[in-house]
Amino acid sequence: MEQAELNRLSLGDYAKRDKPHIYPEKFWTDTKDNPSDPLNPIKIDMVRWVKRGAPGSGVVQPISRLQKSREYWDVIGPFYDAWKKGHETPTDGTPLSAWPGCRPEEAERFNMMRIYTVQDVAAMTDGDLDRFGMGARDKRAMAIAFLEAGDKAKIAAESEQLKRDLDETRNELKEAMEAIKYLKSKIPGEEIENPAPRRGRPPKAA
Repeated sequence: MEQAELNRLSLGDYAKRDKPHIYPEKFWTDTKDNPSDPLNPIKIDMVRWVKRGAPGSGVVQPISRLQKSREYWDVIGPFYDAWKKGHETPTDGTPLSAWPGCRPEEAERFNMMRIYTVQDVAAMTDGDLDRFGMGARDKRAMAIAFLEAGDKAKIAAESEQLKRDLDETRNELKEAMEAIKYLKSKIPGEEIENPAPRRGRPPKAA
């Protein structure tokens, strides 16, 4: 069976998304015996990841095995890199605390489902909606509208900045043309109008 098919079966309806809807719950370093050097055991970085919105204890895997799946590693990789550097785990999206459409008690319910961002709410499956209960569909619609409004605002801001940059370039070009015109006015006319003499042998005398 192809790896893609295995991924689809293991993720269920999450496989329909652009990226697996998963989240790393914990990283740690394990060890195993080193046959070639018993005094220096081999260190193995491990991760326990879960499906967002789904109950269960999660899946425990070595990082080296997870790295072989590009689809999964695109999601887990940034969290792992932050853990290795000792940084705070990054949030892939807009935190629920920054979303006016989510009350604190609702954020707690979402967190229990391992849903931590507005993007997670917007991507909830029908199964997630059933698990959340009453009002879940409205929350998903609100999250989608919130993200779309943010995208439009970002596009508008970028367009306005582009317009300002274009106006500034035009003004600079106008100033440069005026400077060139001024410099030309200071050069004697005959030096501009008379072409430079041709190189080569002088013409024969008549």
